[in-house]
Amino acid sequence: MVQRIFHQPQGQPRIYNTRDVLPRCQPNDPGEGTVCWPPPESTDNMNKSKVGHLGLTAAKEDALVSFMQTLTDGFMPPDRK
Repeated sequence: MVQRIFHQPQGQPRIYNTRDVLPRCQPNDPGEGTVCWPPPESTDNMNKSKVGHLGLTAAKEDALVSFMQTLTDGFMPPDRK
């Protein structure tokens, strides 16, 4: 389920920021990634000390996304050259 959220640039900072703050979603909840998160597939290797409740504002999440969009290794898939 979370892979669907990572297709948007805002998804990754948002889940790292709010994973432990927002409640768990019910299956197929339309608010997934906005007002709730799906339960993790496994908690065996879930980092609870450094991610999940970063306390970032929406503006700081957006700034982080803007920064990440500047990072590139120059790779362009052959169909986009």
